Amino acid sequence: MGASMVKDNRRAISLFNMTERDQELLETCKDSLAFRVHITSDSDRNLSWLTAFALTWDNDLSVTPPRHLSVEDPEASMALLFDQLTRHERT
Repeated sequence: MGASMVKDNRRAISLFNMTERDQELLETCKDSLAFRVHITSDSDRNLSWLTAFALTWDNDLSVTPPRHLSVEDPEASMALLFDQLTRHERT
């Protein structure tokens, strides 16, 4: 399980007319979300945990609903899905 986010915030900056402080907060939120997913123990990371976790971020970041994947190369599949959804470089 992992978290991928766009590296370039230009779209958010233009859509929401973000100040420099807003941009710093966005970066902090992105880092925090990725860190939380990373530090949660493997035994706790399951579909129900991820669904509940995504809901706690609803007002801060747009977190897509969890999806089940059956793949041979999870990293490549996630990179392709990320590109299809965002057309941006991942962090």
